[in-house]
Amino acid sequence: MRYITALFLLGFMFAITCCGTSETSSTTVPTMLRLKWIILTEPIYWSSPAIDDDGTVYVGSGLHHQDISGGAFYAVNPDGSLKWEYQMASQEAVRGSPSIGSDGTLYLITVTKSGSDIDSHLYAFNPDGTLKWKYENMGLMVDPNFREWTPAISSNDVIYVPAAGSLYAINADGTLRWKYSGTLPPSAHFSSPAIAADGTIYANVEYYVEIQGAMRATGGIYTINPDGTFKWAYLADGYARSFPSEDSDGTVYIARGSELADSTYLYALNPDGTLKWRFYTGGLIVMTSPTIDTDGTIYVGTSSKGFAEAEDQAGIFFAINPDGTEKWRYDTTPDFQDKPHDWQSDIYSTAAIGADGVIYFWSESNYIYVFYRDGTLKEKFRYGETSTFCSPTITPDGTIYVGEYFYNYDSASGIHEGAFYAFQFESPGLANTPWPKIHNNTKNTGRR
Repeated sequence: MRYITALFLLGFMFAITCCGTSETSSTTVPTMLRLKWIILTEPIYWSSPAIDDDGTVYVGSGLHHQDISGGAFYAVNPDGSLKWEYQMASQEAVRGSPSIGSDGTLYLITVTKSGSDIDSHLYAFNPDGTLKWKYENMGLMVDPNFREWTPAISSNDVIYVPAAGSLYAINADGTLRWKYSGTLPPSAHFSSPAIAADGTIYANVEYYVEIQGAMRATGGIYTINPDGTFKWAYLADGYARSFPSEDSDGTVYIARGSELADSTYLYALNPDGTLKWRFYTGGLIVMTSPTIDTDGTIYVGTSSKGFAEAEDQAGIFFAINPDGTEKWRYDTTPDFQDKPHDWQSDIYSTAAIGADGVIYFWSESNYIYVFYRDGTLKEKFRYGETSTFCSPTITPDGTIYVGEYFYNYDSASGIHEGAFYAFQFESPGLANTPWPKIHNNTKNTGRR
């Protein structure tokens, strides 16, 4: 345990000094009452929390990009006290969210660095934090930036694991069931998969091809039967930085995007793989998983980094009708007028939908946005000069958990801390919609 500390009374002080005043549609709510607790951790990058039946919250940590220098897996009680911690190796980091099987087994993907090579592994933990088994060496990764790897779990506890060049199906005892690579190049990356109601596995796939002397991202959404055979693929250019979600009628939503402005789309695909519609995001890459509301509205957040045509543009949050037309949007650009436009102004956090119809999402710079379904901003507030990449989850008592990457950095010592937060909101829990949050549910099974 490196830096982890529970801050209860100090959390009250933190909220006063860091959160500021919230903006609401009617009244001002004192945000200092919203922070329940905070614990300091190693940097939490893409790992979004999973919650077990007894309320234990699980989250992973580790540095991002090529700077893999170790991470940890935390189990935290609902009161903010540490239940247990599993420390990874010195060159091993958690790059995705944990998921929970039907028997309480915890599954987690890590990446390790050896020279310039980055490999991935799947861990299975018992609920008490002891290691159950480990499936190693699932493929060397060339570029792990901006990717979140989380295993999906079928109804019969088959674990589907994204990796470089292949999608793995692992049995609950840690043995290989099958591996799908198809005709994809070894450099292809599978996104975190989603499991449809009929058991079909969906994954967003990315690889590079040379076009007119330049390397361009391409690939598409690949669907695989539960027995590991190929079902169909819909090919589309752009990065696979988003992962699929499924509506109640079988429609699959997935996003693609690249530096080419005309390749930034949210796709709606029919269950047979044909295109239903596509929604143009105006050159902004969708970095979040689409979430789906009770009326079929789809919510996605976008990133503007790296686009010459978007130098003065921050991330935009879109609400899209089931027919592919825009319902409403919220442009975060005015919230960053006092900062450079490439400064932590994007939306990497997948929205969570509350049972009261309120939508919650984070921006990279730790703005919390709370919207009504009609697009009215209920409130927004900020809680520090920090970075949030992971996505929130909501418990039935209205607690929202989220991690943070850059809580503190001491350049003199090289110490880099993240944090894990519990906020108290009015929400009565997660909404009962086809896909209300990242990986669909509080156990992050990725299964509808």
